[in-house]
Amino acid sequence: MDMIREFRDKYSPVQGDLQLQNFLIYANRLQYIQQKMSEWKPETFLELSVRPYKNPLPFYGFWFAIVIGIASILALVATIIQTYATLKELELQIQELNGP
Repeated sequence: MDMIREFRDKYSPVQGDLQLQNFLIYANRLQYIQQKMSEWKPETFLELSVRPYKNPLPFYGFWFAIVIGIASILALVATIIQTYATLKELELQIQELNGP
C-alpha cells in the first residue's frame, strides 16, 4: 500500500485516495502480493538472514538473542577451561609440597 500511496503522491495526476479497485487489471495481483508479503515467514536457514517486510522487531530480537547466546556459550567454555587449568595447577603444587 505504501508503494501505491507513493505513486499517487508523486506521479499520479489523480489527486485522491487510491484503492486496489482503481487498478482494474492488477488489483488481484497486488492484493495477492501484499498478502504474501504480510504472511512471509522464513523456512530455511538462509532465509533467517532476510529481514521481513513487516514487523522487523522479531528479526532483530532473534539475531540479538543469537549473539548473546553465542557469547554466553563461549564464556561458559572459557570458564570450564580455566577451571580445569586451575585444578591441574593445584594438583601440581600439592605434588611439589608433598615431595618426591
